[in-house]
Amino acid sequence: MPIELIKDYPEFKKLVFARFREIAVPLTEQTRKKSADNIQWSSSCEEAFGKLKEALLTDPVLRAPDLDREFTVFTDASNSGLGAVLCQSDDCGDLHPVAYLSKKLQKEERHLSTCEKEGLAILSAAKMMPLLGPSVLVALLKLSTALDPALDMAWEGWKGLHGKAYLEASHRAVWEENLRMIEQHNWEASLGKHTYWLGMNHFGDLTNEEFNQMYGFLPDEVEPTMGNVSFFHESATERVPRNVDWREKGYVTRVKNQGKCGSCWAFSATRALESFHFKKHRNLVSFSEQNLLDCSQKQGKNGCKGGC
Repeated sequence: MPIELIKDYPEFKKLVFARFREIAVPLTEQTRKKSADNIQWSSSCEEAFGKLKEALLTDPVLRAPDLDREFTVFTDASNSGLGAVLCQSDDCGDLHPVAYLSKKLQKEERHLSTCEKEGLAILSAAKMMPLLGPSVLVALLKLSTALDPALDMAWEGWKGLHGKAYLEASHRAVWEENLRMIEQHNWEASLGKHTYWLGMNHFGDLTNEEFNQMYGFLPDEVEPTMGNVSFFHESATERVPRNVDWREKGYVTRVKNQGKCGSCWAFSATRALESFHFKKHRNLVSFSEQNLLDCSQKQGKNGCKGGC
């Protein structure tokens, strides 16, 4: 069930309704008036409204969808509402609507940016058009999000910095969404709403779902046997500071990246050993996680497939 990249709703109206722009002139002129008090419903408005209504209600209003044909989705959003139409072409190449929706924006939604309103229109279309499967809806949402041309240089710079190369627009759309989230958070941090700041990194083109799928925790398939173990218990009498920044004291090596290897146990182990080594010898050495991965099979560790 292929889906064509979403097009503008006004373009749909021109394709489906012959002479739409010409017929709608009296109505379009009314929408340009600054106040509702200035709107005058003339006979020409009534005639234009009647023609458009007839075109909308002429049988068949909606055609039965064919899941073997390509779908085309048109969306549009304004300051007060949004709309979408799902279409398919017939054997002659003429587009026909098979589903539609319209939605009035809530008060809090009217403050969204133009790009965010367009995205909301696409998301609303996806929710109200059950003909499309969930995976297709996600791809549809990513592909159709309007891209901001003002970010072209930043996008190319980010790709060059991290060695990224894409043909799909979906990565750009996700990257822009993450960038807006970062900017929003940092703006709120400047107002004192957060105690930390965010920055763009090489994961900027991934959704949360994609990141968790690629880099998330992989639980053991078999519950490990703990054997004889001892646990650390906090002293009830020892007075310790509320917080310590061990980086300033020289105990911490550089940030390491385990990539897609499910080996957090190895990284946490080497971090602890590096700190103990520094405390005793006053020499900070970066230990090898790979060595632990290669030499711990007999102890029940599964390399990059997780540990205990």
